[in-house]
Amino acid sequence: MYARRYPAIAAAAAVAAGALIRLVLPGALGSYGGTAAYGAAMYTAVLLVRPVVVPRRAAIVATGACWLVEGFQLTGIPRAWSGCALSRWFLGVAFDWGDMGAYVPGAVCAGLIHLVVLVLAWRRVRDLNPRRA
Repeated sequence: MYARRYPAIAAAAAVAAGALIRLVLPGALGSYGGTAAYGAAMYTAVLLVRPVVVPRRAAIVATGACWLVEGFQLTGIPRAWSGCALSRWFLGVAFDWGDMGAYVPGAVCAGLIHLVVLVLAWRRVRDLNPRRA
């Protein structure tokens, strides 16, 4: 239960950050910043599916999933479904090469945050259970 609680909170934070970035930052900066936040949200989705995963592997899987969604846009199906707000939100509408690159920093940043949290948790457990001399 706890293993999925924190990734769910992080997913909500990543989605909120992406929406805020798109609202606040102008032009391409806002667009690609929001796309990077989508990469971070995909990272949290990987953690929701598999809570015990190495951060590097989760970042690679999240980036690959983002690229699959972006590639799916080339089929034209997401454009046909663009009347549905959820479809536009999750699948996008049109392929953009810039998005392919913007997913990477989002997933990598999420992976670095995850790694820091894991190290801090490990240190806390280590400090609570000192070795016996």
